[in-house]
Amino acid sequence: MSEWMRSTCDRGCADACGLLARVSDGRIVELKGDPQHPVTRGALCSQGHDYLKRQYAQDRMTHPLRCVFRPNSATDSVSIRPAIPIHSGHRFRFMAATPGAR
Repeated sequence: MSEWMRSTCDRGCADACGLLARVSDGRIVELKGDPQHPVTRGALCSQGHDYLKRQYAQDRMTHPLRCVFRPNSATDSVSIRPAIPIHSGHRFRFMAATPGAR
């Protein structure tokens, strides 16, 4: 059995397009614009149209990866707990070293 659920696109656009997602067995199987959304009124941008392709892509990253410098091994899988401070530290150092507003 499937049901339609309301949501919004999280791709970072200012409009946050309204979505109607048809969910079957816990997976989104169809996506379309929500005609009741006050800004987009049922329209979806190209990112919204491609949302399901990205969500269920075979090569989608499903866990944090850490860069390692060993022969024949570009990344190692890590759990989320150590990944957050590593990423946050890199991001903070980048922001501190980069002039200008963010």
